[in-house]
Amino acid sequence: MNHIEFAECADVAFHNIDELQVDGNRLLHVKGLIFHSSIVADHLDLYPEQHTVHILVSMALTRPGKSGLFELYIPIPERISAVTFGTEKKALWQRDMDEAAPSLLLASQNFG
Repeated sequence: MNHIEFAECADVAFHNIDELQVDGNRLLHVKGLIFHSSIVADHLDLYPEQHTVHILVSMALTRPGKSGLFELYIPIPERISAVTFGTEKKALWQRDMDEAAPSLLLASQNFG
Protein backbone atom coordinates (compact mmCIF):
# COMPACT_ATOMS: atom_id res chain seq x y z
CA MET A 1 0.00 0.00 0.00
CA ASN A 2 2.20 2.81 -1.32
CA HIS A 3 -0.52 5.40 -1.71
CA ILE A 4 -3.30 6.51 0.60
CA GLU A 5 -6.43 4.40 0.36
CA PHE A 6 -9.67 5.27 2.06
CA ALA A 7 -12.10 2.85 3.64
CA GLU A 8 -15.43 2.49 1.87
CA CYS A 9 -18.64 1.07 3.34
CA ALA A 10 -17.81 -2.32 1.81
CA ASP A 11 -14.59 -2.39 3.91
CA VAL A 12 -16.28 -1.66 7.25
CA ALA A 13 -18.59 -3.43 9.67
CA PHE A 14 -20.47 -0.61 11.41
CA HIS A 15 -21.27 -1.45 15.04
CA ASN A 16 -23.00 1.80 15.96
CA ILE A 17 -24.65 4.59 14.05
CA ASP A 18 -26.69 6.36 16.71
CA GLU A 19 -27.94 9.85 17.35
CA LEU A 20 -27.19 11.28 20.79
CA GLN A 21 -28.11 14.43 22.69
CA VAL A 22 -25.23 15.76 24.82
CA ASP A 23 -25.63 19.06 26.68
CA GLY A 24 -28.29 20.17 24.20
CA ASN A 25 -26.15 19.30 21.17
CA ARG A 26 -27.06 16.60 18.67
CA LEU A 27 -24.21 14.19 17.85
CA LEU A 28 -23.95 11.23 15.54
CA HIS A 29 -21.98 8.37 17.11
CA VAL A 30 -20.29 6.24 14.44
CA LYS A 31 -18.28 3.18 15.40
CA GLY A 32 -16.88 0.74 12.89
CA LEU A 33 -14.22 -1.87 12.21
CA ILE A 34 -12.23 -2.25 9.02
CA PHE A 35 -12.45 -5.97 8.45
CA HIS A 36 -9.29 -6.57 6.42
CA SER A 37 -6.86 -8.52 8.60
CA SER A 38 -3.70 -6.56 7.85
CA ILE A 39 -5.24 -3.08 7.58
CA VAL A 40 -5.74 -0.45 10.30
CA ALA A 41 -7.61 2.85 10.51
CA ASP A 42 -4.74 5.29 10.20
CA HIS A 43 -6.41 8.70 10.22
CA LEU A 44 -9.98 10.02 10.46
CA ASP A 45 -11.07 13.20 8.69
CA LEU A 46 -14.37 15.06 8.51
CA TYR A 47 -15.10 17.28 5.52
CA PRO A 48 -18.13 19.57 5.70
CA GLU A 49 -19.68 20.47 2.35
CA GLN A 50 -22.80 22.65 2.33
CA HIS A 51 -25.36 20.55 4.26
CA THR A 52 -23.35 17.33 4.42
CA VAL A 53 -20.45 16.01 6.48
CA HIS A 54 -18.19 13.49 4.72
CA ILE A 55 -16.16 10.96 6.75
CA LEU A 56 -12.88 9.70 5.31
CA VAL A 57 -10.91 6.98 7.11
CA SER A 58 -7.47 6.43 5.64
CA MET A 59 -6.16 2.86 5.82
CA ALA A 60 -2.61 1.65 6.41
CA LEU A 61 -0.82 -1.65 6.94
CA THR A 62 -0.91 -3.03 10.47
CA ARG A 63 1.51 -1.49 12.94
CA PRO A 64 1.84 -1.33 16.73
CA GLY A 65 -0.67 0.85 18.53
CA LYS A 66 -3.16 0.91 15.65
CA SER A 67 -6.24 -1.18 14.92
CA GLY A 68 -9.03 -1.37 12.42
CA LEU A 69 -11.50 -0.02 15.00
CA PHE A 70 -12.56 3.62 14.79
CA GLU A 71 -15.09 5.75 16.63
CA LEU A 72 -16.38 9.26 15.95
CA TYR A 73 -18.80 11.70 17.57
CA ILE A 74 -19.91 14.11 14.87
CA PRO A 75 -21.82 17.31 15.67
CA ILE A 76 -24.96 17.52 13.54
CA PRO A 77 -26.44 21.01 13.89
CA GLU A 78 -29.69 21.92 12.12
CA ARG A 79 -27.90 22.97 8.91
CA ILE A 80 -26.47 19.43 8.43
CA SER A 81 -28.89 17.13 6.63
CA ALA A 82 -26.64 14.14 5.84
CA VAL A 83 -23.47 12.30 6.87
CA THR A 84 -21.66 10.24 4.24
CA PHE A 85 -18.75 7.78 4.29
CA GLY A 86 -15.76 7.19 2.01
CA THR A 87 -14.87 8.60 -1.37
CA GLU A 88 -18.06 7.03 -2.72
CA LYS A 89 -19.98 9.29 -0.29
CA LYS A 90 -22.37 6.53 0.75
CA ALA A 91 -25.05 7.93 3.10
CA LEU A 92 -24.77 6.75 6.72
CA TRP A 93 -27.33 9.15 8.17
CA GLN A 94 -29.89 11.50 6.70
CA ARG A 95 -32.16 13.96 8.47
CA ASP A 96 -35.81 13.05 7.98
CA MET A 97 -37.79 15.79 6.27
CA ASP A 98 -40.40 15.92 9.06
CA GLU A 99 -37.59 15.66 11.66
CA ALA A 100 -39.63 13.16 13.65
CA ALA A 101 -37.28 10.23 13.07
CA PRO A 102 -33.89 10.60 11.35
CA SER A 103 -32.89 7.81 9.02
CA LEU A 104 -30.02 5.53 10.00
CA LEU A 105 -29.36 4.16 6.56
CA LEU A 106 -26.62 1.58 7.09
CA ALA A 107 -27.13 0.56 10.69
CA SER A 108 -29.65 -2.17 9.96
CA GLN A 109 -27.54 -3.54 7.09
CA ASN A 110 -24.34 -3.97 9.09
CA PHE A 111 -25.37 -5.31 12.47
CA GLY A 112 -24.58 -9.00 12.73
